[in-house]
Amino acid sequence: MSLLLSFALGAAAAAGADPADNALAISPRQIHALVAEYADCIVKNERRAAEDAILKDVSDREFHDDYPQLVQELCIPNARSQDVQIDFTPSEMREAIAEALVRREFASVPPPVLDDVPALSHRSVAEVQPAASAPASEIAASERARADAYIDHFGECVVRVDPAGSKRLILTDAFTDAEAAAFNGMRTALGTCLAEGKSLNFGKAALRGSIAINYYRLAVAARNMAPGAAQ
Repeated sequence: MSLLLSFALGAAAAAGADPADNALAISPRQIHALVAEYADCIVKNERRAAEDAILKDVSDREFHDDYPQLVQELCIPNARSQDVQIDFTPSEMREAIAEALVRREFASVPPPVLDDVPALSHRSVAEVQPAASAPASEIAASERARADAYIDHFGECVVRVDPAGSKRLILTDAFTDAEAAAFNGMRTALGTCLAEGKSLNFGKAALRGSIAINYYRLAVAARNMAPGAAQ
């Protein structure tokens, strides 16, 4: 399932322009900037729901069914000159919202001390493998669930090993030299957290998103454990 957000960016469609042509004119960096703007708006308008969805580490189905308020046309950027359509998966939406929450709540706060913060709970994945004769969609869904579970735990490990580097990464703009430098600075943490026999076969966007979600969850947990924190 995907959540389709149509970024109505001006009068190009009315002029008869092909949306596919316009989409090609938008760079990945520009798309990420639009997504960040959207997520900032969602967090501003629906902060409690946004926090709840990230802290509970909800599934794609739960996000889609239980948090409809996190998909708002009101927050779609609309002051530009092109039409762009972007397909969000719920996972990508959660990642963008997590980054927005970090920017809003922790940008000016030192990285958390995580020594005493218990391990996070993550969505479990059934150990039963689909039969070889199962539909291709079922097999693909199982493989994706296992990959998501691995990157969830990997992201937590990276944040624990290098919370300062994780925060630095989250606060960079994607597809920039600053982001590349932040990733480069985290090579030790990435290598430390990589299980033996595993390889980093997921993209930077997914890794960055996992780090953002885990950073927010761990930072909130550390804040709640601080002396005098409201419970």
